[in-house]
Amino acid sequence: MHVDGPDSEMALRTASKGCTILVVDDDPACLDEYCDAIANLGYTVKSATSAPDALKQIAESQDIGVVITDVEMPTMDGISLLSEISNRFSLNRPIVTLVLTGHSSVQVATKAMQSQATDLLSKPVSIEQLAEALRRASAYHFAMANRFQITALTKRLDPPVVRDRPAKRNSRPTEEELQA
Repeated sequence: MHVDGPDSEMALRTASKGCTILVVDDDPACLDEYCDAIANLGYTVKSATSAPDALKQIAESQDIGVVITDVEMPTMDGISLLSEISNRFSLNRPIVTLVLTGHSSVQVATKAMQSQATDLLSKPVSIEQLAEALRRASAYHFAMANRFQITALTKRLDPPVVRDRPAKRNSRPTEEELQA
């Protein structure tokens, strides 16, 4: 994992306090239902009505650690959103992703898992299924945050050593270098 700069410092502090759940769905009724259920389970929750809005919120809010997204959305679907989250944020902070779909299939599940989703929930989702998925996601986020923090601390304690060496004309190693 990659850790550098003030953003990663903030990510380390917020990761130790828990995380906010971001729900992404273009259907306002579903979005409200899931947000209410998640809040009733005791989690801090935010919502986004589109993938671009979700990406903006993730970039602006270091406390978002779990993203639950619908698969079928206009502009950018949920699978593309997962790929963007992985590409943009996975090197700087731990984010766990879950997928909601009304049309589950092996193909959707495969695409979701290839895009780093940790869980696939089929609509309609019961409160028990949602609670269990969030427990798993939170535990996984906590574990990732701990690994992230250990990596950051290790880098601080053992910075990479850069040695000034003269440039070699011959790119083949010498006998001494091979033995070393």
